Amino acid sequence: TLSRSHMHMKRVLNMSVGVTSVGVPMCHYHDKEKKVLFIGDSRGNIAMFDCKNDSTIDSSPSGNSIELFPTDVVVYAHKKEHVTAITSTSDGTGIFSIGNDGRLQE
Repeated sequence: TLSRSHMHMKRVLNMSVGVTSVGVPMCHYHDKEKKVLFIGDSRGNIAMFDCKNDSTIDSSPSGNSIELFPTDVVVYAHKKEHVTAITSTSDGTGIFSIGNDGRLQE
């Protein structure tokens, strides 16, 4: 087991962009080659994080963690229902998301 003194966060993902209420993260898809991360939340939003772009990174005042902000957010992609899964399209140029609204979005 790890003690609290050994636990620390290296990155904090902040889905808040000021235009919508943020839900609880429900699923994600990480493209290691393109270095992007998609997170779907409980309010139907999908946020994209560019993990290679320093412009989305903000160091914390304590210097212990890095905060990443999304480069893009699809607001209410699944109305206001949970995003339950995200995966890549077969050609790798986009994503599919599945939500509790019964829809598959590309």
